[in-house]
This record gives sequence, structure tokens and C-alpha cells, in this order.
Amino acid sequence: MGYMGFGMRKEVYKRKPKKSFERIKEHQKFEINTKHLPKYNVSKEYQNFRFKSLRDRKWFRLALRTLLFVFVLFLVWISVIVPYRFERGKSEFESHGIVSFFDDNDFDHLLGFVSQRSDKILSIEKHWFDSGVGIWIKSPNYGGDGFFGRTSVAHNDGDKISIENDVLYLSTETENKVFDSDWSIYLTINNISDLDETVIEYLRTTRQELDEILRAVYNKGLEIENSENGSLLSFNNYYGYYSIHHQSELDTGLVVLNQIKANTYLTKRTYSY
Repeated sequence: MGYMGFGMRKEVYKRKPKKSFERIKEHQKFEINTKHLPKYNVSKEYQNFRFKSLRDRKWFRLALRTLLFVFVLFLVWISVIVPYRFERGKSEFESHGIVSFFDDNDFDHLLGFVSQRSDKILSIEKHWFDSGVGIWIKSPNYGGDGFFGRTSVAHNDGDKISIENDVLYLSTETENKVFDSDWSIYLTINNISDLDETVIEYLRTTRQELDEILRAVYNKGLEIENSENGSLLSFNNYYGYYSIHHQSELDTGLVVLNQIKANTYLTKRTYSY
């Protein structure tokens, strides 16, 4: 074979180390003192090495600034713009929007129905714990002699009631009761057909008209009540809990926000303890 380079020379790759080096290794030991050396954080150094190029790139800095700007804008929107728009919408609703809201929901008809039967109806409301509508019916002389002497009749599922000549007849599974004066009864109505015809006649209405009233109360989540100060329709919307006072002297616990029409006011109840 010919010459193939320095690395292929036999005298090079066959060469053995001198014995002097072996004697030095046997008699000399090297010790490394690591007490005064700084600690090396492998994870931190790896992260610096791994993401150093990413932090130095322009698009990364631009994205970071964009996210910071969006976050600040979100805080401004939540803390400043949203409350401002809410208060402005609330003010517009209480000053102008309530008139169209009153007409669109036919509140005049609902208030008129209840107020014309103030001698028969205490209140009509959506039953929050059931799927029906609750209605308080009373005798014409209810409350005439003060609180004592009044009778609040408990009505359970399966009980049958009828009213004739202002006298309430209650039939249960075990007994029949008669209440001739100063009575009131709370009925939960799921189906208008469950009411006895004498109850419909007592309320001076028709089954169809009462069904429309109860459906409107249920669908809109309303509460309509009669009191010594007149009729009050309460509703809840995006801007808060409101009441509409109708044909009455205003209660001292109400704050008048706007007059919708003659003897009809948008009010907000205040509570004092």
C-alpha cells in the first residue's frame, strides 16, 4: 500500500504512552473545592437560553404590547364605559322609555282589571316556586274590623272551593268548611279550567278574560296588588325593580320618578328600618 496520510502511519497509532505519565497519575491526586463556586441554576440558564431569541424578536414585543393595551382597554370599558352607558340608559328609560314600555305591555289594562276589583282581589302575582300564578281573593268586608277576626284560608291541591253570595265554601278530603265573612284565600292556578264557575262569577269576569290576565302576569313576571293607596304593578327589568302606582294617593315609601299619565306614576320603593 502507498502512503495514505499522517493518521495512517503505523508508528503513530501504535504509539504507547510513556511510563513517566503513569507514575504521576498514581502519586498525584487532584481535589476540586466547590464551596466558593456560585451555584448553577440549570433550569434558569436553560430558560434564558431557550427563550432569549424569542424575547429579542420584534413581533414578540409587539404582541406583548398589544395584549397589554387590550387589557387596559378592557379595564376602562368595565369600570368607566359600562357604568356610564347603564346610567344613561336607566335615565332615558325612567324619563321617556317608560311611556312606550307601559303601552307595549298593556299595563293600563292589567291595572284597570285589578283596580276595578279591589273589593274582590288582594293581589295577582307569578308564583316563583311553581309553574302557575298566585291570586289572593278576599271577601268584600275583609279587614273591616282590623287584623283580628280575619281568616286566611289554606288551600291545598285537591281542595275544591266555590263562592256564593260572598260566602266561601271549601271542600277537603276530610271535611267541608264555610266562611261567611272576613275571609281571604290564596289560590295557585296552573290551569284556568280548574276554577269553579262560581269563582269566575265572583270576580265579575269571564274565563277567557281571566286567563289572558293570568298569562300576562306569568309571562312578564309581574305582581299587581290592591291597597288602601290604590293599585300597584311591580316589575323587574334590566335597570332595576320598579312599580307603577295607579289611581291613588302616593305612598310615603315611594319615590316618584315620572308621571306616565293622569293618576299613573312610575315609582321606586324605598325601605327604611
